[in-house]
Amino acid sequence: MTAKEETAKRLHLRRKLLFTKTDPLLLPLEEKLSVASRIAVALWAFEICGKIKDELDREEKEQAEEAIEICRQWMNGNVKMNKARYAILALHHSAGEKDPVTQAKMHAIAQGISCVHTPGHAMGIPIYYFTSLIREYGIEDGFEKCMKTIKEYEEILGEYCKTSSDSSVRYAQFLYNERNYK
Repeated sequence: MTAKEETAKRLHLRRKLLFTKTDPLLLPLEEKLSVASRIAVALWAFEICGKIKDELDREEKEQAEEAIEICRQWMNGNVKMNKARYAILALHHSAGEKDPVTQAKMHAIAQGISCVHTPGHAMGIPIYYFTSLIREYGIEDGFEKCMKTIKEYEEILGEYCKTSSDSSVRYAQFLYNERNYK
């Protein structure tokens, strides 16, 4: 069964999430994320979440923007984890009240900005966002968009892997701890 057929089957079965981190489409990205630095993963996630945020309607966009900003401040060491955690959980909570496409996009953002704490949340971005694409555009067009987007994600991550060690920029001290939080 092809990846597109597997996704179509999950859609037909009315699964909430149409992708998993072990799907062949996502495995190369998952492998790259697993060896990237915490800072590279977080920077990548913020960029991707910013793009997803721009697809939301005004009210949801404002809430996502606020959560992203709070988590950026957390990454920079300017706010404590509890404030960021509250913003992330509020985003997840309000997503539950939205249509399935918006819901998946908001969950993707919440997962992404959680990467500051745990880089393992990074795969939540494509899992939720690609689910939103299939729900919004259908299996044919949606899967084509997923194929294009995964390549962009890998390219953006590659750039952050090259530049995230720039010593002129300082982040919260805990981000320099490379213990395996994945």
